[in-house]
Amino acid sequence: LILLERFIISNNKIKFLPKEIKKLKNLEILSCSSNQIEFITKEIKYLEKLKFLFLQNNQIKTIPLEIGKLIINNNLEISLDNNKTISFPSLNII
Repeated sequence: LILLERFIISNNKIKFLPKEIKKLKNLEILSCSSNQIEFITKEIKYLEKLKFLFLQNNQIKTIPLEIGKLIINNNLEISLDNNKTISFPSLNII
């Protein structure tokens, strides 16, 4: 699994991403859309090759600062449509 580049777990009833996600160091695409995810683990910062993160249609309320760093450092594209997002990190303080 360490060599995994794409991980698609959409359309399930997943409530969170486990901290062990950080072991997927070669991950470039993570699709978790249409689940019941409420938060994103800070361990996502270890996914240094991540280019696309699909999180639409979940229950996410806040985005950790680590996501902002990936957006800047990796040009990460993130989809958050249809969430309960109320807080996104300010990219100018990173």
